[in-house]
Amino acid sequence: MPRVTFYFNNVGALFLNGATSPELRAPSIRGQLRYWLRAVVGAENTNLKQVWERECAVFGSTGQGSTVTVRMLRAEKADFVADRVGEAYMLPHRSDPRKQSPAPAIEDGTEFQIDALTRPGIPFPADFFNAVSTWLLLGGLGKRSRRMMGGLQVAEIQSSEGVSIPEWWGNAPAEIAPFIRITKAQLAANLAGKNLSPIPPPAFPVLHPDHAWVVVGQQGFDSAEEVNRRVFRDVLRKPPFTDPAKEFMFGYARGGRRASPLIAQVRYFDEQFYPVFTVMRSAMNVPRSPDTPPSARVDWDVLNDFMTKAMAGFKGVTVFGGPLK
Repeated sequence: MPRVTFYFNNVGALFLNGATSPELRAPSIRGQLRYWLRAVVGAENTNLKQVWERECAVFGSTGQGSTVTVRMLRAEKADFVADRVGEAYMLPHRSDPRKQSPAPAIEDGTEFQIDALTRPGIPFPADFFNAVSTWLLLGGLGKRSRRMMGGLQVAEIQSSEGVSIPEWWGNAPAEIAPFIRITKAQLAANLAGKNLSPIPPPAFPVLHPDHAWVVVGQQGFDSAEEVNRRVFRDVLRKPPFTDPAKEFMFGYARGGRRASPLIAQVRYFDEQFYPVFTVMRSAMNVPRSPDTPPSARVDWDVLNDFMTKAMAGFKGVTVFGGPLK
């Protein structure tokens, strides 16, 4: 049976709700892979029906089984989870400890394993490899995974005989410079050979070079919490981003609900933590809330301003896309 086995450590606390305590489960992994597959496929084709068909061909639907099965092993055992559960802060950037939202979490640096399998004689689809690669480089897992929590560090990836995995999976980067090179190469390879004509702002987040900007910081920090504080206390909690007419551009939960177009993550190399920023533009409405002034409008230059500050403040380098025109 074709198999790929992933060994990870989490970077930053993992906030995942289980029945009685935080729990790593396969559905959480599949949800992330579906999200990143849509982001990759949508750069080529924004037709929702056709994107859904591509997604279902890999991960299944109510009408068809999944080509790829994802399984969690050790992490699903109650004794293992209990041994690694502590308390962490969901909002470490807040100066008042009472407002930092302590919550049960799987501790930073926990090792876990994921197995991906297909049925005998069924190869892994290329879309699966692209989704996994993009998630490993840019994404995270659990609550606050857009805010530098629940990042993933690849320790090792193994495959069964006859399964050809991406070259970098067998040699995961151990320093920030190779990570930057690999991220550039992988995001370019996702789109290789595709007809990427200019498109209007899409209905869902996509990694199209006209509608996405990915920056990796080359300045290292001593902890994931320190990176979080530097970004969200020293940048986002300062003007101009605290202006009510602008701050909703980073997501909102009143007057509707909208996830932030900014995915801020952390990766760990050589005992230092480095920020990774991904902005993906998609259709957005001004929230109808008493807290939102009449002057508020959708203004993607707000995100451009943030990414420009990230470039300057964290020795950032662009690895994909650029300013949102």
